[in-house]
Amino acid sequence: MKTDYRALSDSEILYHITNSQEKTVQYVGKLTRCEMTSVEELFSQLTPARKALAEAAIELYKRLQIKQAERQQVISSDTVCDILRPLIGDIEKEEFWAVYLNQSNRIIRKERLSVGGIAGTYVDIRLIMKEAILCNATGIIISHNHPSGNENPSPEDNRITEQIKKAADSLNIRLIDHLIITSNTYYSYVENGML
Repeated sequence: MKTDYRALSDSEILYHITNSQEKTVQYVGKLTRCEMTSVEELFSQLTPARKALAEAAIELYKRLQIKQAERQQVISSDTVCDILRPLIGDIEKEEFWAVYLNQSNRIIRKERLSVGGIAGTYVDIRLIMKEAILCNATGIIISHNHPSGNENPSPEDNRITEQIKKAADSLNIRLIDHLIITSNTYYSYVENGML
């Protein structure tokens, strides 16, 4: 019999995940008091097999959400944010991504171009342009995350955006936007008149 998890209480869902009454009581209390800070905290208490299964289910869910968003025509920064937030919104290191679009603003591909540290990542502009040419992109949206939760651009973010725009313009490719994504918000260069 299929279970409709949407209809279950928090404690019933937690029991399905942990298979432990003791852990269920512990985590229901934390949820009620808003003390559970992350899913990782819950997962750290699971057996290795249950943890692997739960992580796989969450990853599959994220991928399905991304695939649904990718089928849409990109008409706003929200669309791209919906695609990238599950990938980079809540990770502890900065990553730089590019989303390549065709003439109809449909996604050809997305690619992680670099992984850095907590406070920054380096991206090679030549790699962005090379990938754009190889996949026949006519538009690019670049994005990176700020693990700090501060969505405001740094002077370095502004500098790299300007350099990428110049490189894209020289190849007749549109730099459509640069998004800085955090776990619950984002900054759009276009929406803020910076591009």
